[in-house]
Amino acid sequence: MIQLVTEDEKCQSVIGDLINFGNLKYQDRDDLEDIFSSYLKVHAFDIEQLRDTRIRAHYGVRYDHKRNLVDWDYNMSLKDFAPLVHQKEYREWRLTGIGFETRLATGTIANRTLAS
Repeated sequence: MIQLVTEDEKCQSVIGDLINFGNLKYQDRDDLEDIFSSYLKVHAFDIEQLRDTRIRAHYGVRYDHKRNLVDWDYNMSLKDFAPLVHQKEYREWRLTGIGFETRLATGTIANRTLAS
């Protein structure tokens, strides 16, 4: 994918015939290259730290009161709109990022596409 975006002559991909990156600015190509290179295992990847950074940016100065904000969002916005969503499940999803548990096993390999 990196060779495809950077228009490397070594790229012999079939996708190159389908997608034309010629109209993209070089800055946008560099951004795509950074995203694709972040998928490599060479780079450090801590999903919990990335999620915490994203949540801090979302809440801003209200980060310390996120439990209260989650409760406010549920009671003022979601409760009447989606009565089947339980408050405890909604709170766990907003605070941990886990919407539902699929099994009792733990994942050992992180999904790096979530970092971009």
